Amino acid sequence: MSRAQAVIQGLLVVIITAFVVPIYSINPSLAAEADCEEADTLLATTPSPPRSVSWFKRHLHIRDELEARVDTFIVGDSLAQNWPLDLFRRAGGLRPVNAGIGSDRTQQILWRLSAMELHRIAPRSVIVIVGTNNLSGLEKACAISAGIMAVIRKVRAIWSDAKITFVEIPPRGEKFKDFECQRQSVNSSVRAQVRKIANAETFNADSIITCGYRVECTNLNADRLHLSHSGYVSLTAALRSAGRL
Repeated sequence: MSRAQAVIQGLLVVIITAFVVPIYSINPSLAAEADCEEADTLLATTPSPPRSVSWFKRHLHIRDELEARVDTFIVGDSLAQNWPLDLFRRAGGLRPVNAGIGSDRTQQILWRLSAMELHRIAPRSVIVIVGTNNLSGLEKACAISAGIMAVIRKVRAIWSDAKITFVEIPPRGEKFKDFECQRQSVNSSVRAQVRKIANAETFNADSIITCGYRVECTNLNADRLHLSHSGYVSLTAALRSAGRL
C-alpha cells in the first residue's frame, strides 16, 4: 500500500468514526433496524394463542360478551385490561369494550384479533396499547415495532372506518429508565409508519403518565409499570381532549 493510499484509508476511518457511529448513538432505531433478522420479526408478528388456561378464559369471556353497540374498543396488555371502563362512560357516555389481557405481547393480540368474531361490532374508535411485554421479553426494537404495526394493520383490516390510536409504550421502572433506549426506538419507528395509515395516530402520553417525569408521581403504581387510577383518569382525559375518543 502506498503512502497516499494509507492516508486515504486513515481519513475514511476518521470519517466513519466521527459521523456514522454518532448517528447510531443519537438514533438507536437505526442500529436496531440494522440488527433485525427475519426470525426476530417473525417472533413478534406471528399470531400466537394465549399461554395459559386463565388467559384463554379471559379471551373467551371477551368474545362471548361482545355487544353490537360499541363506541370504543380497547385492546392490549395489562395496561389495557386495567383501564376502568367507567372513565369512558363518563367521557360523553361512550360504550366501551375492554379486550386487554395481562402479559399479552403483540403476537397474542394478533391471534386474539382473529379469534374474537369482531365482525359483530363496529366501534368508532380503537385504542391500542401494547409492546411493554415485548420489551421485557428482550425482543429487539425493530421486531417490536413490526409487531405493533401488524396489530394496527389488522385493526384497520377489521374496521376500515374506525379511528385508531396507538398509545405509545409508556416509560417504566425506577426513574423511568427501564428499556428506555429500546422503548424510544420502538415508539419513534411506529410513529413514522402510522402516518401512512388513514385515520390512525400515535399518542405520546409520557409526560402525562409520569407527571413530567417526576419520580414521586402518583399516576403509576409502586411497580412503576402499571397505571394507578389517577393515571388512567389523566390518560383518558388527554385522549378525549385530543379527539381520539
